[in-house]
Amino acid sequence: MLVSISATHIKVADTVDLVIEQALARQHGANAPPRGHSIPLSSVAFIQFQRLSSSASATYSITHLVDSDSRVQQTEFTTSPNELWTQLERLGLLHLLVGELASASSSPPKARKLTIVLNPYCGAGEETTRAALTDVVKPLLDASGVAYQVRETMAEGDGVRIGRELVRVGGGDVAVFGGDGTVGEVLNGYLLEGKGEEELRVVLLPFGTANAQYHTQFPPTSPPPSPAESSDDNATTTEPPPISTKYASLFSYLRSTLSSQSSSSGGKATPLPLALNKLHYGSPSSTDEPTSSTAPTSSSTPTPPILTSRPTHLVTTIVTSFALHASLLHVAESLRQQYPGVERFKAAAASEVNKWWEGELVLKGAKRWDVEAQKWVEGEGEGEGGVVRKDGTWSYGVAGLVDRFEEKFAITALRNRKETKAEELAGTLDLVLLQPLLHAETAHAWGKAEQEEQKEEVKKGYAGSVWGVMGGAYAEGAHVKSGSGFKDIGGSYWRVEGIEWHPAKGPENDTPFLVCLDGRIIDVGEGGWVETLALSTDGAGSADVVGGARVAVWV
Repeated sequence: MLVSISATHIKVADTVDLVIEQALARQHGANAPPRGHSIPLSSVAFIQFQRLSSSASATYSITHLVDSDSRVQQTEFTTSPNELWTQLERLGLLHLLVGELASASSSPPKARKLTIVLNPYCGAGEETTRAALTDVVKPLLDASGVAYQVRETMAEGDGVRIGRELVRVGGGDVAVFGGDGTVGEVLNGYLLEGKGEEELRVVLLPFGTANAQYHTQFPPTSPPPSPAESSDDNATTTEPPPISTKYASLFSYLRSTLSSQSSSSGGKATPLPLALNKLHYGSPSSTDEPTSSTAPTSSSTPTPPILTSRPTHLVTTIVTSFALHASLLHVAESLRQQYPGVERFKAAAASEVNKWWEGELVLKGAKRWDVEAQKWVEGEGEGEGGVVRKDGTWSYGVAGLVDRFEEKFAITALRNRKETKAEELAGTLDLVLLQPLLHAETAHAWGKAEQEEQKEEVKKGYAGSVWGVMGGAYAEGAHVKSGSGFKDIGGSYWRVEGIEWHPAKGPENDTPFLVCLDGRIIDVGEGGWVETLALSTDGAGSADVVGGARVAVWV
């Protein structure tokens, strides 16, 4: 395996704005390919490019992904440096070459160790997940000289226990092979139970169902321009093949292992937004039932939807929600066998969308997004803390740390990392709220409805209005654009430092007290409530409840 780095070691990155000729011109001078043969690069996959000998006719080795990123391959060929361009083109690897690494005086990188947490029963399924580990991830780590150990989550609490054990080794790098739930377990074990103080850097391997955190960090991108769209009529443009997005976080981590400390081409670990949820329980309700909180012990047994344990604190990285969102996730688990993918969320939403919930929502440090003016409005709260209190009837409520809950469902779209600076999002959550009785037509019809059948028809009518507007979340957040009708259906969008949700029992609702914390469904009971506080990205410490560690994700 190729583990050493020298002056001739060349490395490939993703999301770069160079063209191949620039790297080759620096290395080969006048023998570089002409300008008309340049290839714009974007979102290319990881590759390790190594010169194995120093003779005039050198041997090179390239480690790269093939077959739609299903396996790793090493290719060796012998050529002179001046013929390198032609050889790479012939091998179909030309689009992978980006730039040179380090200088002759660069010292080898520090040895890296990686803990891999594998949830074999995550959304992608055991066969797919294990194959990706064996055929892609391990070969890439081996080729990069990374030492690693694999830990599997086989029973309830395993992810939490592994996170707690990471405290003893001083944090470091952990690759999570699973979905958002597995990531959440590891972080809760590290921060809450272990009180971790050392930085923990997470490699996301998105083999869960929704993979909200991954798709927020690596949102869908447009395909590269075709040759016909090139501004240079004389240019010859070769489009790279489709690159899987599953390994972008891993590529970033690997780049960091192959780069010198001074190299700007290495991977980057950026702070991961976190929230601390404090749960206050009331009297048990009829929705309580035996459940567990982590991966099942067999791929045919879904995770039960409601926790029977009553945690007082939980760290989240995705969402705290109530009303429709919490209820549909509760129902979605029963549909896992029928709809193994994200389709089950849509099916569950269709069955729950006609329900309404009662309660009081307290918004702290709040500012509101004016959809029509497309700007933030501050000063609507009471007192020094900018507290906003909203009481009444609710259809939907989510407090998100990400911009999307699925790859193409950008519900809290204003948290888009490309359009909003990280410092603007630090220590905040974005709220999307729907209050049906703020919809004029619905409020009028509700006031006239006397029979239960009439009330149900009013709810169905409102649901139809909601679908028409909120479908914009599947169009990169069109629901919060001017002219969307979002405000008309009783919608509002807020950025806050924290919230409190105090549910109340409403008529004809069998799930009045459910809250969702990153997929964990908790019944706080009558009189219970949840408080959610966005944590600083400089350190997660909060009243000695969680450790002061900085948690980051490789991007």
